[in-house]
Amino acid sequence: TTLNTKFKFGITERGDAGLDLSWADRIHAVECAIIISKAANDEFTDLLLEHQDKIIYHATCTGFGGTKFEPNVPSIDEKFDHIRKLIWNGFPAKQIVVRIDPLFPMQWRKEIDSMLNINYLYNIKDILARTESLGIERVRYSYLDFYPHVNKRFKEIDFNFTPWTVDIKNEIRLNEINPNLKYESCGEYLTPPWEKVGCISNEDLRILNRTDLKFTGHSQQRIECKCPGNKLELLNHKTRCNHKCVYCYWKD
Repeated sequence: TTLNTKFKFGITERGDAGLDLSWADRIHAVECAIIISKAANDEFTDLLLEHQDKIIYHATCTGFGGTKFEPNVPSIDEKFDHIRKLIWNGFPAKQIVVRIDPLFPMQWRKEIDSMLNINYLYNIKDILARTESLGIERVRYSYLDFYPHVNKRFKEIDFNFTPWTVDIKNEIRLNEINPNLKYESCGEYLTPPWEKVGCISNEDLRILNRTDLKFTGHSQQRIECKCPGNKLELLNHKTRCNHKCVYCYWKD
């Protein structure tokens, strides 16, 4: 595939890179890439290992895999077995970022625990503990975007939630649960007072030994987005993926 050479940084935000593997056919056209996925299948694992020299892998795990919120998503156990396999096979832990995206409002915790038969706060603590145990230092998070079509999907699965008032004092503070990890976020009004970091950042370039590369422009995807303008979407998917997450921003 021939792509515009002004794009130096690839990213997979338009779908799930573990289900739509087309990014592997385009990754040669960029200098480095952020690969984002909830998946844990072997073919995806093999592609990450094949292209590891230019990848920062955002391994997404919310604690909802296999529930009505994420019906076709791997469980916490399955996701971390996949991450462990990657590391055992030579993928550097420093190039893995565990992504908790989205975080749900703590006001909904009782409803979530009751409907899904889980302990949501315990699951978050478990994800952070497993992250640290594998030598992974970075965790990215974002809060739920409650679009009208997402609200409709929640009603279709009979999830009865209390109204959500945006108040950071009532939300999960990951750094208090596990202070040994580095937390990052981008474009969040609710971000606690640590630095906001774009999905592609100077830290990624440092880890990949590509500080020779430079960011240009501003993507302006969201008001507070910190991503550069010279990033390239590596997926063409423009509908909900087969994970069928109830909160997906893509409309049906």
